[in-house]
Amino acid sequence: MSELVANTLFLLDATLYNSTGLLFILLGIFILIRVGGFPDLTIDGSFTIGAALFASSIVAGFSTPISMLIAAIGGVVGGLLTWIINQKLGVGKIVSGILTMIILTLTAPYLSGGSSVSLINVDNFYSYIESLDNSITHSIAKNLSFQLHFVFICIILSLTALTVFTLILFLKTPIGLKLRYLGSAKKTLLIPKKQGQLLLLMALTLGNSLVAIGGAIEAQRRGGFTVNMGTGIILVGLTALILGESICKSYWRRSFLRIKESIGAIAIGCVTYTLGVQLILMIGIDFLDLRLITAIFLLLLLAFVGRRHSSSTQLF
Repeated sequence: MSELVANTLFLLDATLYNSTGLLFILLGIFILIRVGGFPDLTIDGSFTIGAALFASSIVAGFSTPISMLIAAIGGVVGGLLTWIINQKLGVGKIVSGILTMIILTLTAPYLSGGSSVSLINVDNFYSYIESLDNSITHSIAKNLSFQLHFVFICIILSLTALTVFTLILFLKTPIGLKLRYLGSAKKTLLIPKKQGQLLLLMALTLGNSLVAIGGAIEAQRRGGFTVNMGTGIILVGLTALILGESICKSYWRRSFLRIKESIGAIAIGCVTYTLGVQLILMIGIDFLDLRLITAIFLLLLLAFVGRRHSSSTQLF
């Protein structure tokens, strides 16, 4: 295998592999901000608690599906806590999200039994997937210096496709349409206050559960849980979401996207972000310069699409 083909294969595999957890995070942010219209800052905490619960469940001997379900429940609890602080205690949206994020982040080490949980050499379903990927890598070329993640990527992308299909069907139901109206309308005069509160609860729990599943996938992909692994996840997610929406809005030259177009924007933003970061890593830049150059890279992309369509980079 030539060096060009090997580098291209590595870039494609790394981009998709690094996108697996981020896709669920972006879906969660989309539900929270675009559908529910709630500027939820719980996301870092939901990601952390999802990773912590998943890793500790795997170590405790639970199966991978059950562990992911436990992680999702952790996200649901995070969304419920944000809703209670905001709706029942009367705390503002931003502050309620920050408080919940702090509570979840500080609670995660107690639930996992420490500030870190390693999944390396832990026998679970992922071990079988890893052995299959290793076999596929050697069948393609024995002299490759990296391992492909074909089976892992296919499984996660299939799970993502099933989740997206279910979300699209749900958002077309009467409840889903009311939820979309709740998030898009400045004054929700057509929805009673109590029903609006229940719809907001649905958005917060659903969105944070998806983020927690993304945390579980990242914990498995990174080989374990660390208490600080959720730091800055909301910034990464918002950047990738805005980037994808900016590209799509500038392409269609309008300030709104339909549901299917929004899902496409999520995929575009996720792949563009991970591809850009991977290209920067392949150049051989150290960690400090990586963060600076990544910020400049995203700034240039957003500026380019923003000049083509002035409202494409608006968050709300």
